[in-house]
Amino acid sequence: MKPSSHTQFSRHILAPGFLARAAGLVVLLSIGLACVATVYGNVAALALFGAGSLLIAPKVGYSLGAAATAARNTDRRPGNTVNLPVAAATTIYKGTLVAKDANGRAVPASDTAGLRTIGLATETVDNSAGAAGALTIDVELGVFKFANSATNAIDQNDVGKMAEIEDDQTVAEDSNEHVSAGRVLALDDDGAGVWIDTRFAYYGPKKVIALTSTDGTAAGAADLPALKTEAEKIGDDVRALHASLFG
Repeated sequence: MKPSSHTQFSRHILAPGFLARAAGLVVLLSIGLACVATVYGNVAALALFGAGSLLIAPKVGYSLGAAATAARNTDRRPGNTVNLPVAAATTIYKGTLVAKDANGRAVPASDTAGLRTIGLATETVDNSAGAAGALTIDVELGVFKFANSATNAIDQNDVGKMAEIEDDQTVAEDSNEHVSAGRVLALDDDGAGVWIDTRFAYYGPKKVIALTSTDGTAAGAADLPALKTEAEKIGDDVRALHASLFG
C-alpha cells in the first residue's frame, strides 16, 4: 500500500537531520534577506520575502493577498481592552479616565486640546520618572460611572448625548476644549454619578466647529470672485469637520 501524504510528511519531519537542515535554511534565508536589505534597501527585502511567502503559503491553505482556500487558525483577542504606551513623566491611576495624546501615548483624560478619550485605566501605572513608552497600560472600553461636574452638570435631558471631559474622574455637559468622554447612559438618582459608555468617546466631536460659510451666499454670489471666496470657506468648513471627527 502506498503511504498517505500525511505519513510521508511525518517521515520527512522525523528523518534524521531534517530539523537541523530546516533550521539552517531559515538562518541562510535570514542572512540573505539582511544582505538584500543592506544593498538594495528594505523594500527589496520585503518584496523578496513576499515572493517566497506566496510559494509556501498555498501549502497551508491560504496565501498573502488572496482569498482563503481552506480553514485557517486566526489569532483573536477580546475587543474591550487596548494596551497603550504611557507618556513621559506621567502617572495614571486605576479607575480613572485615560486619553491618548497627539503622539498616541496614554495620559490622564483632561480638558486639553488634542486629546482623545479611550477608556478606563485597569491599573495604576507610575511612569513619572520614565521616558515616553517606557511603560504601557491596559485601558478598558465599556460603561463606567464617573462624578458629575459641579459647574457644568449633566442632567436627565443629556441621556443619549455625548458627555465631555472635565478631568480624569469627572464628566460635564460642556467644557473648554470639548474632549468627548463618551455617551451618557444614565444618572444616579441624586445626579452625582453619571454612567458613561466610553466606546463612543473616540468618535465624538473633539470640539464645536464654528462654520465660516453662510447659507445662501454661494447661490447669491454676484460674480466669480465672490463665488470662489465662498467656495473656499465651504472647503475650510469641511476640512475642519473632518479633522474634528477623525483627527
